[in-house]
Amino acid sequence: MKKTILATVAVLAMGGTALAGSDVDIDQIGIANVASSLQVGSNGNKARILQQGDLNSSITKQDGSDNYLRVRQTSNLNEVGNDADNTALSQKGKDNKAYVDQYGGDSNVVYKATQDGNTNTLKVDQNGSENLVKTVLQDGNTNKANIKQTGAQNEVRDAAQIGNNNKLNIAQTFYKNLVEKAESKGNSNAIKIDQDGAWNGLGTDSNGGINGMSTSEANFGLHGSARHASRVMQNGSGNTANIDQNGIFQAFEIYQGFGGNSSTGSKINLTQNVGANYTYAQQTGSAHVANIAQSGSFNRTFVKQDN
Repeated sequence: MKKTILATVAVLAMGGTALAGSDVDIDQIGIANVASSLQVGSNGNKARILQQGDLNSSITKQDGSDNYLRVRQTSNLNEVGNDADNTALSQKGKDNKAYVDQYGGDSNVVYKATQDGNTNTLKVDQNGSENLVKTVLQDGNTNKANIKQTGAQNEVRDAAQIGNNNKLNIAQTFYKNLVEKAESKGNSNAIKIDQDGAWNGLGTDSNGGINGMSTSEANFGLHGSARHASRVMQNGSGNTANIDQNGIFQAFEIYQGFGGNSSTGSKINLTQNVGANYTYAQQTGSAHVANIAQSGSFNRTFVKQDN
């Protein structure tokens, strides 16, 4: 049976006066626990949730500015957010900070983490194998998101930023890790992805083709017709994609200006070391730059620029 703790702090500002923030601290030890926290209507709120054990779940929401949220889960099969009812770790406002730590176990999931506003910070750290970050979304300007996964067969499925001057950093170490999609929509955004190990960036494509192109166009038989790679998509101008893969059998695809040819001045910097690696880069628009560096043997690169 699941044990549920619901902590709700609803503070409404009266007469335009900003009210002081409130604190929520939840500690749960055991299995199949649920912690839910809601803070609405004031700034400077703080919420800390610690869950030790397996099969625990956390759902949190803060509405306001200058809020702080930390969720720490230890052991296996824990989750942040709930896929069935589309609940999430959620912050709305500006200058908010959210931290998610899932340590010491496997098959942990961050189903959904969202921030709506400007100058927000989101950090997710997963340590173990077969962990998943399903959805990360930041909507606003000058936001920062950092996702770190240490272990084997981890996946970032969809990390997206909408707005300008945002930064998204993803780091994966060990082997068979995948960034299904890292995406920015807007101008002067930067995406940086580091993958260290072997067989990173390989996944299966239900459509039966390499993502975004036919296998005959690229003529890459290395990964087969039912493969696709880790993927970065940037729509807008003045964007930057920095990719660093260190290991064998790595794969990556980058798309800039995919929404039309009005995109200008974006840059790709990609480095792959060791050998037997694969890169596809597509830039649509004008004044783009693609820098691809591969070391070792049996590498494949295809760059397409369409002005």
